[in-house]
Amino acid sequence: MPVLIVGVAVVAVTGSVLLHGWALFTWPVADWVQVSAQFHESLVLAGPVLAGCAAWAAGVFTPRSSIVCPASAPRSGAPLVLRQVGVLAGAGLLGYVLVLAPLVVSTAVRATAGGPDVLVIASGVAGLVVFAPAGYLIGVVLPRWAGILAAVVGSFAFVLAAELVGREAVAITPTWLTGLPSAGYEVNPVLSVFRVFFFVVLAACCVIAAARWVSGRSTATLRTSVSGLPVLALPAVIALVALARPAEPLDYEEDPPRVCEDAGGIDVCVHQARADVLAPLAGAVADTAHAAGLSDSTLVDEVYDAILWDDDGTRDRVILQLQLQDSDAWLDRAALDVAGEMSGARYCHRLSRDTAGMSGVPADEYLVSQAVAHWIWASAGYAGFALQGGVHPDVDQTVDRLNQLPDEQVRDWIANHHADLFDCDVALDELP
Repeated sequence: MPVLIVGVAVVAVTGSVLLHGWALFTWPVADWVQVSAQFHESLVLAGPVLAGCAAWAAGVFTPRSSIVCPASAPRSGAPLVLRQVGVLAGAGLLGYVLVLAPLVVSTAVRATAGGPDVLVIASGVAGLVVFAPAGYLIGVVLPRWAGILAAVVGSFAFVLAAELVGREAVAITPTWLTGLPSAGYEVNPVLSVFRVFFFVVLAACCVIAAARWVSGRSTATLRTSVSGLPVLALPAVIALVALARPAEPLDYEEDPPRVCEDAGGIDVCVHQARADVLAPLAGAVADTAHAAGLSDSTLVDEVYDAILWDDDGTRDRVILQLQLQDSDAWLDRAALDVAGEMSGARYCHRLSRDTAGMSGVPADEYLVSQAVAHWIWASAGYAGFALQGGVHPDVDQTVDRLNQLPDEQVRDWIANHHADLFDCDVALDELP
């Protein structure tokens, strides 16, 4: 096996996995559910590049007229295919491990709950390995450059199966492309076992078909070469059964563990796996309440992490979707959500989105609640990032109007009108 092909495979897989997974090294929490899922989601680029390298190797060694490795050679056929596919799979795994092993070590050091999901990790490893024999098979069947192109394009189709076919394809596709699940979810273990089984069967059948093709090469006939291809019917049948009887990939975690902290009379709770963000989040909640001039009598009593699955439907409990993938701005976003709840902006948005919307001029009540939320947010010191899509000009003008007043005057006004703000019932002419 040429060192160049092996080296390209290692470097390409390493770069692909690093490109996809680098963000997890910078997240403010270490989440075992996400890290375990990274073992299969990182294949979105790594799989196709490994398949392309395998097709490249096959194109170099196994043309029908090859003098480097003719069909009559003693180690042609199965010995050649097993050796080369094994080397390529090993190269892919080396590139894979060079990135994911440090991620696992980092998570083991930083994580505050849970542990690695061995079955999910195994399904990711099996999913990576299958690209080597699959790409090699395509490479022995087609001319070199056509084989490389077909292996890469076909592998991308394989990777995108869940997107192209639908959610039911998650059992047979290496990646899910639904975003990384997080703590609060549990991956269906039966599905993970099935995925390992399917990828092992597919890899074995590709090796058998490729070995038969290589050993039967002839410039005169295709008959012997193609005789190994029917074995691919086995994984095809398994795939059809999986598509006909799809399994749910994720379940909600029952009674997820939580950690809580008091933030000036407001109970702030997050999943135990996110314990590292509890202190800054509680600080942001307390700062936001203080900036709004609200005391323990505030209508917001609790701020809960959404993955606790504990939304009781009452408005005194704020449910936060923490955007932890944005390590620089997640806290600012969380503070804005809390400010929006305290000002009634989030409730007002739900009431007005069908009749106003940010594309037109907002209704007075909606405008006031948004402006108050942004004033609270900025006063608390968390306006540290640019809002996607910006802020409606009328909201900006109203915030400027509030900024011209003394802070204490605005806080007193918010405290006096808090109940009406909370119910989206303050008109523009009621502003101080």
